[in-house]
Amino acid sequence: ILGMITPARTALVVLTALGVAAYKGAADQQELANSLALSGNMAGQTADSARHLAEQLANTSSVTIGSAKDMVRELIRTGEVGRANFGSVAQVAMLVQRATGDTAATVAKDMGTMRADVAKWAESHNKAWNYISADQLAYIKRLQEQGKTEAAIALNAELLATHFKGVGENLGYLEKAWRGVTKVASSAWDAMMGLG
Repeated sequence: ILGMITPARTALVVLTALGVAAYKGAADQQELANSLALSGNMAGQTADSARHLAEQLANTSSVTIGSAKDMVRELIRTGEVGRANFGSVAQVAMLVQRATGDTAATVAKDMGTMRADVAKWAESHNKAWNYISADQLAYIKRLQEQGKTEAAIALNAELLATHFKGVGENLGYLEKAWRGVTKVASSAWDAMMGLG
């Protein structure tokens, strides 16, 4: 079996993997650009700023770069998350996804509905997550009634982030180690995809 592993075959495997990664990277960039165009760029992002935000999310949320890119792309696709709160909503969406295990598309779609009625969204989600007090909910309602929807979203996102940040910090050693391995593998794959 050792005779089958030659430098030429090893090089061929490496070059093939790099080619696949470069192709996938280019396809991901095109898909992101299409999502921005189709949503009317409500998120106020460029392909580069969205990629940079995904990298930040991966570094701060203990998720893979691939998961962060998926979430950013799905939030952009909703066409409902505005520029002012895009970063904070994306961070909360990653925390919610990690806690619930839902797909990026499911979480992003849910987060996208917040803009229509922030207070109603918060009240509904508070029943399941118990993350805000009655006073905080009343304040969100006041902000919304005053036409300060972005401020209401910002406050709601801050309260959600505070609530969900503790989730995942109580992991055992094995789960922390496994998340570390997947993060390193994801970073390596993303670096190769950056060639495309």
